[in-house]
Amino acid sequence: MENIYFYCEGDTEYNYIKELNRFLRDEGCDDYNLIPQEIDFTADNFLSVAKKEIRSLNGNFYQVYFWIDFDIFKRKGMNKNNIQASINKIPIPRALKLKNKQIIVAFNIMNGEDFLVLHCDYGDIGKWERICASNNHFNNPMVAATYCPLFEKAIIPGYRKGVIPQDFINSATIKQVIDNNDNVSIKFESGVVEALKLISQSL
Repeated sequence: MENIYFYCEGDTEYNYIKELNRFLRDEGCDDYNLIPQEIDFTADNFLSVAKKEIRSLNGNFYQVYFWIDFDIFKRKGMNKNNIQASINKIPIPRALKLKNKQIIVAFNIMNGEDFLVLHCDYGDIGKWERICASNNHFNNPMVAATYCPLFEKAIIPGYRKGVIPQDFINSATIKQVIDNNDNVSIKFESGVVEALKLISQSL
């Protein structure tokens, strides 16, 4: 069983990995063990936090993801490619280099709820895109106090921030999020879908 660590900036991401790992066990998939880690990641401290976590890594993992909402950077006018490049420049312990371990930066565009909507059908995604566009979300991302009530009303009735609905994760929704993420006409995307593609091969 290969360990994949996810350093999660938010509760939505952290709880999603917990539920995804539970789904894998329920399906009898023992190829991967998904381990969420909570980190205090902000636009101001992201580089120092990433350095600290990378330096503390041992070799007992297959991949490590820093799973980050891009909205916290977008509000400060920061560029995604520059953030990625800064993290990629962090020296990786030599022992990990020799073992060909992978450390991956995965952004949600823009937040955890925008990632969750990728599990939905094209109609719901279009509805959420229109709501986001009408609130200038793609240029000045909404904060949780604004988007959560809208998300609960339009996409997942009864949704509470960071709580993954029961049975939300299954083989069909995993395939759907992969397909939707690859659809260039959809404005939402998440780098963590690369992990889902890997995991889906074992289902």
